[in-house]
Amino acid sequence: MITDDFQDSRLQAKLQQVAQLCVAGTFLIGLTGFAGWLFDVSMLRRPFDQFVAINPLTALLFMIGAASQLCFRKASRKLRIIGASLGACIMVAAAVKLAELSGGIKFAVDQLLFAPLLEQDLHNSMPNRMAPNTAFCFVWLGATIVLQPLGQRGPIFYAQFTLIPALLAASLSLLGYLYRVPKFYGILHYIPMPLHTAAGVLLFGFAVVAAYPREGILRHFTMTLEGSRLARWLIPTTVLVPILLGFLRLLTHWFYQIPVEFGVALLALSIITSLSLLLWFNTRILNLKDKNQRLAQSQLAELNANLEKNIKARAAAMLKTESRLRQVLDAMNEGFQIIGFDWRYLYVNDSVARQAKTPKDLLLRSTFLELFSTGANPDLMEAFRRCFKDRESFHIEHHFVYPDKSSGWFDLHFQPVPEGLFILSSDITERKQFEEHIKIQNDLLERKVAERTMQLSDLNSELEAFSYSVSHDLKGPLHTLDGYAAMLEQMIGNNIAPEAQEVLASMRGQVRRMERLIQDLLDLAKLGAQAIKAQPIDMRALVNDVVAEVNRRAATNAAVNIQDLHSVTADKELLRQVFYNLVGNAFKYSARSERPRVDIYSEQNGREIIYHVRDNGVGYDMAFADKLFSPFQRLHKASEYEGTGIGLAIVQRIIHKHGGRVWATSSPGNGATFSFSLPFSLQTSAA
Repeated sequence: MITDDFQDSRLQAKLQQVAQLCVAGTFLIGLTGFAGWLFDVSMLRRPFDQFVAINPLTALLFMIGAASQLCFRKASRKLRIIGASLGACIMVAAAVKLAELSGGIKFAVDQLLFAPLLEQDLHNSMPNRMAPNTAFCFVWLGATIVLQPLGQRGPIFYAQFTLIPALLAASLSLLGYLYRVPKFYGILHYIPMPLHTAAGVLLFGFAVVAAYPREGILRHFTMTLEGSRLARWLIPTTVLVPILLGFLRLLTHWFYQIPVEFGVALLALSIITSLSLLLWFNTRILNLKDKNQRLAQSQLAELNANLEKNIKARAAAMLKTESRLRQVLDAMNEGFQIIGFDWRYLYVNDSVARQAKTPKDLLLRSTFLELFSTGANPDLMEAFRRCFKDRESFHIEHHFVYPDKSSGWFDLHFQPVPEGLFILSSDITERKQFEEHIKIQNDLLERKVAERTMQLSDLNSELEAFSYSVSHDLKGPLHTLDGYAAMLEQMIGNNIAPEAQEVLASMRGQVRRMERLIQDLLDLAKLGAQAIKAQPIDMRALVNDVVAEVNRRAATNAAVNIQDLHSVTADKELLRQVFYNLVGNAFKYSARSERPRVDIYSEQNGREIIYHVRDNGVGYDMAFADKLFSPFQRLHKASEYEGTGIGLAIVQRIIHKHGGRVWATSSPGNGATFSFSLPFSLQTSAA
């Protein structure tokens, strides 16, 4: 059966374009002929003076026929009905004319238009009328137009077959004009068919045929098959060669007066020769095609043999590979199993048999429901349901209860497959048991941590009480000593010797230094138990307050540059203490510079915000940097720069409580930069 797969779409599209041109040519013949009568232009009515002029009714019917084809180009049912109605009008008008010629009844349908001019337009003393063969052609053309809409529901070639009588009559008229045989285009004593009328009929007929190249008569000539290609060469040859040979025979008769018998014999011989050459040409082409086809069949047979051989080799290799794969799967610790939709085991490896505690052959002869209780494993059954019905992948860690009441833990991966479902199983019983050791140890550890925490809390309470006791016990004698020194100064008055005055002042200074040291120790001790009270902080405002306070106490002339500082969420009072200690140190150690300067700025990265306090003071040797943040560790003599050695330790303790870090960089004579960071995690957790 020939299908649409072999249709030559490009050729069919070109034929449809030619059909449109033929419709336009038909309309143009009718239009020029009608215009010739309308404007009384003889050249438009007839191509040559010796030929017959086209009848006005004939011209009008050509235009109506062309209009019907335009209606059929649209998909509208209403337009198709209009087109068929136009065809019916053509058929009725032509049939009336034939009835007039055969029945002797005068309808004069071909004289309704331009009657006076028709009587004046004579051919062989006959006024212009529609020729009988013209009316015959229009009857069949009208029938074709009426049947064309049927092609929308059935084969179009039924309508196209009605063109054959009209095309034969028109072709005979053309041959008559070509061969100068008036009897071909004229019937008895009636007016003959005009030349351009015959041409219009042929154009219209070819337009109807070419408009449906996929469904009509041309369907078998517009395919990509060899028969169609050969036919496209043969048809023009079989039509044109006899016409040309017949015309050549007539030329020899006209100019050389060759006898009719000799001319007929010569024509027959020429046709035989032409057809023989055409037969030889077709035989040669068919032989070449058959040779190539047989060669292709031979090659195809050889390829099939090689393919069959390769398939057998591949099948053997696949069997070998499958055997190796089964060996590999059986050697694996993980279980591989495929269960069908009927719950029957389709494949299991050795690990599944070990995990299920069931022989492998028994598993393959049974269903899951026959071997294991569904009530004891509800989670497992839910996984089966989701994989079977919903076709979902699923993963669980399942505590499996065996029929003998023993149990084990398995890691199960469920995956839908065409046969049912695939399960990858791993025995994690030992891992689960280990996690339970771990859990017990964690519980013990948590209890120990709780005990240690309680002990530490008690110790901190004792330490806090001890700190206050030490503070009271140490500060009391210091206050007494300071009071005695003050009383002694008052008692001696102005009679005190300078050396004694210096001793008393030094003694009172040491008392105040001892008081500051005790207070710093208390502050350092309290930091351990003090909770962070986090809140949003405007760091620039806080630093401005700290600098102003340090300036009031230190009375320094240092230039302070405070840049835009990143705001944070932290304990405001503790950070005030950090900046107070760092800024105080910067003022203290840069005071002897020619132009003391302190820069305070900040930056941030993806994890933390970093603050810097930089001075241009004396600096220090980085070899001793590890002593900076230790209590009572000083890199400069107390006689050069006062201090207790606790300030930086307090800074470090506060920053560590915030989860940050603190560090410093310096070199002797080039100042120092103290930096600390606060993590982003503190910002988000506080928010």
